[in-house]
Amino acid sequence: MSRLDNKVNDYLNRKGDKRLGLFSYPIFGTNVSRLEQVKQADAIYLHWSHHGFLNLTNMEQLAKLGKPIIIILHDMWYLTGGCHYSFDCEKYLQKCQSCQFFPGDKKMTFQCRVLRKNEILCPI
Repeated sequence: MSRLDNKVNDYLNRKGDKRLGLFSYPIFGTNVSRLEQVKQADAIYLHWSHHGFLNLTNMEQLAKLGKPIIIILHDMWYLTGGCHYSFDCEKYLQKCQSCQFFPGDKKMTFQCRVLRKNEILCPI
């Protein structure tokens, strides 16, 4: 599944402006919350969770286990609507309105959905 996810992400990233960096679409994933090791764990550590490992539904399934989730940041993907690095852009702080990566998408439906990962994993 991760190979297919990588191919889809590569294709979609080719359409974007290279100066804006990488954008990841969490399309495919695996429900690891069903694994016995995850069920018995005291806490869940997430490092690199996209590119076919977890999608938004899978992240929600992990959060519903009620265990502490510790996220090790390797880039800004967990904080943004899908960009790995924001560079000078701070639009992720206001739900990615007028995104440079998707100039034609006025509703920002995809980015807003990806931003939900923050609400799913860090409900405060």
